[in-house]
Amino acid sequence: MGAMANSHAFRYRSFDDFAVGKEVHLRLTEEDETDEPTFRNAKKASEASGKTGEMHADFYLDGNPYRTEISEKVYAAWSLHE
Repeated sequence: MGAMANSHAFRYRSFDDFAVGKEVHLRLTEEDETDEPTFRNAKKASEASGKTGEMHADFYLDGNPYRTEISEKVYAAWSLHE
């Protein structure tokens, strides 16, 4: 947890704010950068679709070769520590 607290990660406002192919961490919407991501290095696999605040997109999740649809009502995308 301590390493993540100093990561200077930022939360994207929407899944529409970053390109297909970008890797992000996915955390539950009520969590912040001090919480361990639910999914690390999730790679965006499709354009986001849906209404603002309710968008969804497909992601490749670590260890799974198939695309998984993720809703931004449940998960928020965070930048990776660089």
